[in-house]
Amino acid sequence: MIAIRHAPQTALPARPLSHRIDFLSHWGHNCAIHCPPAHLHPASYFKAAAGFPPLPFQLAWMEQAEASPIRTLEAPTGLGKTLATLAGWLWDRQQRPQTTPRRLVYQLPLRTLTEQIAVECRAVMARLGIAIPVHVLRGG
Repeated sequence: MIAIRHAPQTALPARPLSHRIDFLSHWGHNCAIHCPPAHLHPASYFKAAAGFPPLPFQLAWMEQAEASPIRTLEAPTGLGKTLATLAGWLWDRQQRPQTTPRRLVYQLPLRTLTEQIAVECRAVMARLGIAIPVHVLRGG
């Protein structure tokens, strides 16, 4: 489980969140993925995914995955929480494919935020040369 919190905290509506981004990963033992080699250090992998070096909290997020599958990430808006979780999940899928969830789901309160994150995630996948579908689901 990955929880992402924006800081400072803002009150969200009490209704269920209605927008989701769902990443389907079909990585298996016999599948080859064209992306940075798994032997790269997490910082090098992040740089390949993002195009720039990670901030300390982003690197720590990737390095702590093996120690705890349930983590909370708090950072101010615009510092790269989405990038940290996506790069971290992709890194985990390469390092520990048997224990890392096959799907990454973002559940978001706003349609515009959903579109923004979908675009960012597709850009990361393109930079890494990974063909994992990104699905945007919208509620009413």
